[in-house]
Amino acid sequence: MPSPGSRHSLRGPSIRYVQRFVPAAAQKIFRGNQFLTNPEGRDFLLRHGLEPDNGKMPLFAPNKVIRELIKAAQISLAFSPSYFIHPFDLVYFGAKGHPLAAMTMSRYTRKIRDHSLWIMTTSVMVQSPVVRDVARSRLTTALHGHLRGRGYTMGTGRGPGREIQGTLWLINHNPAASLKISADVLTCEIAQALDLEYGSEII
Repeated sequence: MPSPGSRHSLRGPSIRYVQRFVPAAAQKIFRGNQFLTNPEGRDFLLRHGLEPDNGKMPLFAPNKVIRELIKAAQISLAFSPSYFIHPFDLVYFGAKGHPLAAMTMSRYTRKIRDHSLWIMTTSVMVQSPVVRDVARSRLTTALHGHLRGRGYTMGTGRGPGREIQGTLWLINHNPAASLKISADVLTCEIAQALDLEYGSEII
């Protein structure tokens, strides 16, 4: 398995990072740039190489076509070869502990085992839960389909002898606007870019 960042240097003067998003329920877990967890949470994150600070994820807009499509859809994309905790799961890793912490850790352990590419979605402007959910479903369903079409059929981002390792974050700033563009066209371009930029042979 290739090591995170082994093929690409993500740091440099031209790299722009996504704005950190911490849900209200998890606000107290960050003190400045420091993530506050307990020994169990710290050990779990370190053991599995999981990153809680989504502000460390670079924006992903690798070509003009994708830039134009995400602008029209009012979507931001971010990608990192590292694995990130979903913003709404941060609360389970807080310093005070959480009743669902053990279950959440088990879920992430399975996720690491079963999927090379993690796809997480969040919405900023939510006109209604229905619009949000429909927009999210259209995008993720289409993206999974295009990844399978490119040979990643053994789990998200994983195929026979090849994988895309890391976390893709789709930030939907206006779900209603994203419903007006072709999810199929956008996600086809995203899948192709991920495959070309980050697809690698499994050694």
